[in-house]
Amino acid sequence: MDSVPFAFCRDVCGFLGLEKEEFNELADTLTGRWKAAAAQYGENMTPFSLLFGLDDEGWYYRLNSCDRQTDIRSPGELRHLNQRYTPISWIGVDRPASFAVRCSREELVMELAPLLRARLRPCTELFMNNNGSYPRDAELAAVEMFGTPCTFYVLQVRYYSKESEDFVLSHLNNNPEIRSLVLIGFSHSTALEDQILRLLNSRSLQYLWLEDDNEDDTVGIRFTFEMFKTFSDAWYRTGTNMDCFLFAKCGGSIGARPEEILSLPVPPYVTRTVKIDEELDEVHYLEVRWTQKDGRSMKYKVDCRDNAFSILCAHAH
Repeated sequence: MDSVPFAFCRDVCGFLGLEKEEFNELADTLTGRWKAAAAQYGENMTPFSLLFGLDDEGWYYRLNSCDRQTDIRSPGELRHLNQRYTPISWIGVDRPASFAVRCSREELVMELAPLLRARLRPCTELFMNNNGSYPRDAELAAVEMFGTPCTFYVLQVRYYSKESEDFVLSHLNNNPEIRSLVLIGFSHSTALEDQILRLLNSRSLQYLWLEDDNEDDTVGIRFTFEMFKTFSDAWYRTGTNMDCFLFAKCGGSIGARPEEILSLPVPPYVTRTVKIDEELDEVHYLEVRWTQKDGRSMKYKVDCRDNAFSILCAHAH
């Protein structure tokens, strides 16, 4: 293993997505060039975060190291930092932060964004869901700056326009390894639900939050019975710990119904317990827990009055 080029070892370390301390711990377990490469990251890596947006005064951003020790005030300053050791940890569209840099849209999108994209890592997080406190133009800038082929392990998006849905669809189609997906205010979309179904069939997903915050009776994006069946099948067959949390609150339709959940057959190696709150023969609240022999459990809770449900998968502690 020590015969491989040092540059190769360094490139591999760059894609691991580890924190500074984790690289130091990794270096302690390695030898030769691999040890040197990991130690180099542990010594030199400085992750950065970005907040940007648009208000009445114009465009702004704040780009600083995650330890708050370094503020970048221009694209030129970032350009002079070693790209390898200055990864972008997370990006957020938000209201102005203190010490934000005022800029033009061109500086943000055309000058700064390419430098940021070159520093994205598999574990970079993108947040575009801050309570609708930024204008649509800020969302469109984010779509332009961080569309595919960029990839993010964490993707949180609030619906503003058709571009919002297209943006999420392209990322789900391009990256089946998303760990966390939060969608706020999205209406029912077969195309989007199909992509979520595909994601649920993977072993990467750890957190899914679907919320319809519209006040009307518009049918929001649903967590369907097919989605639940796909997810539960993955939980049954996985041979490893599967810690995961799913939540949905959907206007007009909850998707999977309690009677559908209870109709699923229970494998012989799984026990199931059920709590039901009924009123006039109508299920208002349902809680179901499935437990495997090794202690892994999956708990499903649904409140039909609020059109809300949650699923929690965890290993026994």
